[in-house]
Amino acid sequence: MYNTKYICSYTAPVNKNIDADKDNSVYRKDILNIFSIDTFNETIITNEIDNILHKVKLHPEFKICLEKMSQIYKVNDLGVGLLLLYSFDYLYLTHPCICEFLETGSIQTNKTETLLQVLSLS
Repeated sequence: MYNTKYICSYTAPVNKNIDADKDNSVYRKDILNIFSIDTFNETIITNEIDNILHKVKLHPEFKICLEKMSQIYKVNDLGVGLLLLYSFDYLYLTHPCICEFLETGSIQTNKTETLLQVLSLS
């Protein structure tokens, strides 16, 4: 079950010279907490992301984010785009968008605009 109440503890580092092991550990903890699991389970995460995709792909601004991410990796698959948005560099921006959408059915424009700006830098 997706934990919409969980707040990420990490943010993607601007300075790549910081303690990467610590950041990776916090990121992994965030992923487990977001998906309400104690140990990594690819099947649970993939199934939950598929469920989320069917909902968020209907949101016009977030769909642009999915398409942009797919284009960065030269794939034409919104599911791959969403999966990639859960990667280390984007989770701290993606998770709040998903939480807001699952709770309210909408996403504040400033959240999707910030995500698009970061994707444009990729």
